[in-house]
Amino acid sequence: MVTGSIAAMAYGEPRLTTDIDVVIVLSEDTISGIVAGFDATEFYVPPREVMVIEGRRQLHGHFNLIHVATALKADLYPAGVDPLHRWALKNRQAITVGTERVWVAPPEYVILRKLQYLRDGASDKHRADIRAMLESLGERLDRGTLLNEIEAVGLAREWASIGSGPKSAEAPAVQERDPLFREAAKICIQNQQGSTSLLQRKLKVGYGRAARIIDQLHLAGVLGPPDASKPRDVLAGLEDLDRICGPK
Repeated sequence: MVTGSIAAMAYGEPRLTTDIDVVIVLSEDTISGIVAGFDATEFYVPPREVMVIEGRRQLHGHFNLIHVATALKADLYPAGVDPLHRWALKNRQAITVGTERVWVAPPEYVILRKLQYLRDGASDKHRADIRAMLESLGERLDRGTLLNEIEAVGLAREWASIGSGPKSAEAPAVQERDPLFREAAKICIQNQQGSTSLLQRKLKVGYGRAARIIDQLHLAGVLGPPDASKPRDVLAGLEDLDRICGPK
C-alpha cells in the first residue's frame, strides 16, 4: 500500500520527490519476492535476516530498497500490530497508473501521518501536502474519522496550524486560528448549528477553509463533534465569545 508523498500527490497536487513509502504485510513469501525481484547489481537490498527482524517488530519496522544509479529509494514499513496501519490496509483505495492497479493508503491515514511528521519537526512540505489534499478532496474526505483520530493521538495543534501557514512551536493556539474564526463562531451561535455549508454561504469562503474553521471551532469548544452529515451542535453562547476568542 503506497503512502507518504506519492499518496499525497495522488489525492492533492504533484511535487518533486525521490522516494516512495510503502506499508506492507511482510511474510517469508514477500521477502523472497523482494530478493528475486530486485537485481542486487542495480539495487541495494538489505540482507534477508534484516528484513525478517524488521518484519517481526510489532511497531516501527522499517527497511529501504535503493536504486544505486539514481539514489531513488523505497521506504518499506511492515504493518506489524500498528492499529493505524491495519485500518489503512483495510480501507486502502485502488487507482490505475497506466495499465497497472496500485493500492494507495486512504487520505485520512496520509494526513494523520503527515501531521505526525510535522509534530516531530519534519519539513513544512507536509503542511503544503495536507492543504492540497483538503482542497482537492473536499467532501470526499471522512472528516469525522480524521478529527477523531487527530484528537486521539494528540495532533490537534498541528491540525490547527494547517489553516494558517508555518508557526513557531511556541505560538499560542489562538494565533493559529483562521482570521474569520470569531465571525464564524458568532454565525454558528446565532444559527444554533455549525456546518461547512453554513460558513461557505455566510463567509463566502471555499470548502477547504470552511471545514478547517469548523474543526477549529470544535477544538475551541464552540461546536460539538461530527455526527455523520448532520450539522454540529453549538456548545457556547454569544457571552462566551470574548473568553474563547479574546477581546476584539
